[in-house]
Amino acid sequence: MIWVIQFAIPIFSIILATVSLTLSLYDRYLSRTNIRLDLPAERSNWMFTPPIADGYTEPKRGTIQLSIVNLSNVPVSITGFRLILSPNKQYESGPNIIANNDYELIGPDPHDSATTYKLTIQVGKQQLLPPLLIPPRAVKLGYVFFLIDEDQEFDATLIVVTPQKEFTKRVHFYIPHDIGHLNTRYKVDM
Repeated sequence: MIWVIQFAIPIFSIILATVSLTLSLYDRYLSRTNIRLDLPAERSNWMFTPPIADGYTEPKRGTIQLSIVNLSNVPVSITGFRLILSPNKQYESGPNIIANNDYELIGPDPHDSATTYKLTIQVGKQQLLPPLLIPPRAVKLGYVFFLIDEDQEFDATLIVVTPQKEFTKRVHFYIPHDIGHLNTRYKVDM
């Protein structure tokens, strides 16, 4: 009987140590910086020329509707956004690039060429402006705003910069030629 107790105590100790080590490693895994980048609406990344001057010299504006999900158990600080088109061409969005509250996108009705739609997007009111602190297990949704100089639709890589790591997401910028079909969750003036 004594040999059973002497045999069970070390096995029980090994099981407890294994469980403790596993929980410690899992907690460490959850405490590292980890975010997920989602594009909540299809075709919501627009490149446009503002119809009313907003004080910047670059001819075009680029907006990305972005959802940033903090998957970790610690707050995540975002210090900037970069848009990479090629190794030699990139744009940055930082604390000194502030969007107007509203921008109007104007496009033709696909069914009636005499009618145009105006779509007002509230970029400034929903701008994700660094430095941005996202609490643990929280989500931030808004627009990333870029000053760009491109003439046609393009693909790029969005880089979200944190002090610990950079996170990437492929994006495509559309020129809003046809906005008549868009969901009316935005304010639409006809």
